[in-house]
Amino acid sequence: MVTGPVNLLHMNPDILRHIGLCIGNFKELVHFVSCSKLIQNYFDNQFFINYADNLYTKEFWYRARQRPIVKSKPLKSRYCELIRIEKFQTYVEKKTCRWDIEEFYNYWKIYDGHI
Repeated sequence: MVTGPVNLLHMNPDILRHIGLCIGNFKELVHFVSCSKLIQNYFDNQFFINYADNLYTKEFWYRARQRPIVKSKPLKSRYCELIRIEKFQTYVEKKTCRWDIEEFYNYWKIYDGHI
């Protein structure tokens, strides 16, 4: 039984990654991961692929990969893609409200010239 504060640096990395997957708000996950350099090392691109699949679905990322590279300008990692989406969502929130997945799909159809 734990009687005092828990030091995240002493936790098993698998437990930290599991906790990370349970954080549904990407901004909060970024704060959690930023606790220390050691903790950051536990959260690799594979973690962010799994996290992104949970946040936006595998279908979303599949469709994103199918977009023309010249239009979508893919980034080097899923973490960077999530940062870009979060910045966009923050911008959109100031005007109306966050986009759901269908709104991304509709935008891509128009922007990529598929309608």
